[in-house]
Amino acid sequence: MELHGSARWAIDFEVWKPQEEEWMHALSVLSVEEMQRIQRFRRPVGGGKQIVGRDNPDAKSSCLGRLMMRHLVHEALQIPYEEIVFRRSKENKPYLVIVGYAGFVQLFDHILYCLLRCLLLKRSQATPSSKFACFSFNVSHAGRYVVLAAEPNLAVGVDVMEAAVPHSQCDADVTAFFATMSESFTAREWRTIRCRTPPDIGHQVQQFFRLWTLKEGA
Repeated sequence: MELHGSARWAIDFEVWKPQEEEWMHALSVLSVEEMQRIQRFRRPVGGGKQIVGRDNPDAKSSCLGRLMMRHLVHEALQIPYEEIVFRRSKENKPYLVIVGYAGFVQLFDHILYCLLRCLLLKRSQATPSSKFACFSFNVSHAGRYVVLAAEPNLAVGVDVMEAAVPHSQCDADVTAFFATMSESFTAREWRTIRCRTPPDIGHQVQQFFRLWTLKEGA
């Protein structure tokens, strides 16, 4: 797959039904920290039992998201898989670890990362990823989808949510949910959510999560 820096990927992870050997191979590609985090996912199913590993949707979507990031970085920046290392910012967004001179690893926030990388690339035109001096990417998963966005020389974010109020059985449940989230949006944004007359609860829920994902992706 040839990439030119920009990427918009969405994968329905439910179609991926790995056998144990394939699942263990997928985990082996990740870092120890990533693998341990994925293995900690638990989903109670009653009777004291829990769904873990490849049968756990949260574990599977998280694993797939990490694999997508690695494939993106490998293809777009031509970095060998074994040299790809990720960290997360204070906002929980993934970014690459910068390997500087003499092999020292430095961790920087996004702005400093871009400035330093541009400086290093000016000094060494042999760097295979020099066409993407500042490479931004983000990944999100919810419901049955894992999504990824990437851009060269621009900050990018992405978020995906299932447009459904948790445990909602009727319109009153939606109204109560909105009340608990009242401070999450401005007065103007709430007017956008409730713009239809007469009130359309289904439309309000869609507008709510549309604005929510825009905020989370920013």
